[in-house]
Amino acid sequence: MDVRAIERPRPFRDTALSADDVNRRLAAEVRAATNAHELPVVLAGSCDAALGVLAGFEHARCGAVWLDAHGDFNTPDSTASGFFPGMSLAVVVGHCYRRYWSGIGDGTPIEERAVALFGVRDLSPDEERERLERSSIQVVPWSQGTPDGDVGATLDELRRRVADVYLHVDLDAFAPEVARGVADEPLPGASRPRMGRGSSARRPRDSAFARRRSRRTRRSATRVTRRSSSRSGCSLSSATAPRPP
Repeated sequence: MDVRAIERPRPFRDTALSADDVNRRLAAEVRAATNAHELPVVLAGSCDAALGVLAGFEHARCGAVWLDAHGDFNTPDSTASGFFPGMSLAVVVGHCYRRYWSGIGDGTPIEERAVALFGVRDLSPDEERERLERSSIQVVPWSQGTPDGDVGATLDELRRRVADVYLHVDLDAFAPEVARGVADEPLPGASRPRMGRGSSARRPRDSAFARRRSRRTRRSATRVTRRSSSRSGCSLSSATAPRPP
């Protein structure tokens, strides 16, 4: 196992520019790992690290399983706060910042119908909810610790559509007793046993899912763990610390 840290190369200027600095380096590390038939496991401080991971490999036939208490589906036109990581999934499916993402690496959008979103229970503003409802993204929200939908059927449907899967895990999808390093005020609705079963049950059989959990991460740095793998496809994972309030 080879562990590497990616630091921001210059002082913080703004979120988008600093994310670009880190994600360009992250994409290079992911590219090197996949070319060496290794599986990168990325521990990052922000959901926009997904742009660096995906930019590092050819992902035209790749789907995404996105575990997050939030939708990350705002655009510059819909957001009320301007919070850049809250647009991460919208960027991934090609709704905004396409030129920005292409500057990092492979900016090919993932098809909406090739994305499964689990655990979401906080969408803001209302336009984000409306955008998600109009999309073809497969959404299984969580409430009272249980999924409001069939997780297994959603994964089975995704398996029929894609060759491999990128797994994105935001720790705010889990209950506080599971993700003790979460800085945000916990969102009600997730429970340890049920979320655990829902996120792992009946995975697409041809995808390698890797998981790592971090009690504390830094927004200015990203850590890449490279594990030996017999495959060079796009079964990649990122675990992220949650957003600021």
